[in-house]
Amino acid sequence: MMFMVANFCFPSSWPNSSQRTELHKTPSVHFSFGIHPRTVNSSSSSNLHRHLTDLEYLVQLAIGECGLDTSDRNVNLSKQIEYLEKQLQLALKNSLPVVIHCRGNDALHLTLLTSLVNCCPKEQKIHWHCFTSSQEIYLTASGHFINLVFGITPFIFGNRYPNIREIIKENGIDRLVLESDAPYIKYKENQIPNPYIVNFVAEEISKLLNIPVEQVFEITFTNTQKYMERGSRDEELTVFVVYMFISLYEETVYIYSVLRVILRIFLYLIFLF
Repeated sequence: MMFMVANFCFPSSWPNSSQRTELHKTPSVHFSFGIHPRTVNSSSSSNLHRHLTDLEYLVQLAIGECGLDTSDRNVNLSKQIEYLEKQLQLALKNSLPVVIHCRGNDALHLTLLTSLVNCCPKEQKIHWHCFTSSQEIYLTASGHFINLVFGITPFIFGNRYPNIREIIKENGIDRLVLESDAPYIKYKENQIPNPYIVNFVAEEISKLLNIPVEQVFEITFTNTQKYMERGSRDEELTVFVVYMFISLYEETVYIYSVLRVILRIFLYLIFLF
C-alpha cells in the first residue's frame, strides 16, 4: 500500500471547495489542515477566528500543524498558546488526531507538552512533527500519551540535531513515523527537497539500528496506520508517508517535486516487482 499525507498549515494556501473536490479524486493522497504558529504571529484576531471557523469545515483526517514557534523575531507566545489550545479543542470535538509543530528550545517544548497534557486525554492521537527535542521530552511525552508518534525528517543527517540519532538508538522506532518535510528540509545541498527523501531517512535509521530497511518501513507504516486509521497490513506493498507543507509561494517547487516523486515511485515499484 502507498499513501501520502499533504499538510496544509498556512490558511493562505488552503484549497477552495472545487480544488478539494479535485484533490479527493486521488485516493492515495490524504490531507490535514491547521493554523501554523507563525501564521498566528502575523494574523489579526478576526482573521484567526475566521480561519478557525473555516478549519472546522475543512478537516477530515487530522488537524495541524498547530503548535509553538519562536523562530520569528516578534513572537506573541501567549497568543500562540491560545490558538494551539483552540485547535486541540477542535480536534477533541471532532475526534481527530493532531499534528504538532514546535520550533524552539527545550523550555518551549515543555510549554507545548503542558498544553497537550492540559487539553488532551492520554488516548489522544498525536503526531509530533519533525521532532528535534531532548530524550527527556521524548520520554515524558511518550510516557503520558499512549498514541503519540514522533516524525523523523532529514534532520537526522548532519550535526545540527545529534539528539535525534541518540533517541532512535536508545528507544528504537516503535513510536516513529517518516517525514520528508518537503519542500523545506534538504537532504543534500544541491537537491530540491521532495517526498522521496523519506527513503534516505529510512535507510539511515536501518544503519543506526542495524536492521533491514524493509523492517523500518514496516514498523513506521504500522505506526502511521494506527495514527491515521488507513488501510490494513495485508494491503502493504511499500509506503511513503509524506508530510508536505505547502504555501503559495512554494507551489511551483511542490508541483515539480510531486511529479518527480510519482515517476521515481513508479520506477521503484517496477524494480521491486
